[in-house]
Amino acid sequence: MDNFVHLQKAVAVVILVVMRGEVSAYMPHLSPFFFLCNYHGNVQDLGFDSGEVAISVSLVGNPEVYVPGQFYEVSLMSSMNFDGLLLTGLYTMSTKAQSQVAAQLPQSPAVVGQNLLCSVVHSHVSPYPQHQLSFVWMAPPEGTGCVKFLATATLGQRLLFKDTTVLQICEEG
Repeated sequence: MDNFVHLQKAVAVVILVVMRGEVSAYMPHLSPFFFLCNYHGNVQDLGFDSGEVAISVSLVGNPEVYVPGQFYEVSLMSSMNFDGLLLTGLYTMSTKAQSQVAAQLPQSPAVVGQNLLCSVVHSHVSPYPQHQLSFVWMAPPEGTGCVKFLATATLGQRLLFKDTTVLQICEEG
């Protein structure tokens, strides 16, 4: 009976936290990990011999811009089943970020000249092929600018498409 009372108190605390709007302070989440990357456009749009693959990616509520640090539900639908999916975020580096990278890598100015940062937005692998999924994305920090979502998908050993731009959204302001 004592454990039941402790459980009731814990549930009451969670309810109060949710009601006060402090959920994000108690929800586990990871900040995006950014890394320098190269991008040369849509390298391959492979599809199958039977036709092209259509893919749709949207943020629930269809916002025109993102608010830095905000959480968004992302919805993805494809005309073909996939069992592997990688969504990469492609970010243009701000002037401040460029100078920070240049200070750390003074011997390699060519890397900074590309002005690109990437992060893994979402990865999915499943033994059961599917044609849709959803997940939560945390918008990047203030000053990041626009984000392109690049998709790569597989079905078994076949590559359906690679680094295909499926969504672009810019920072508020």
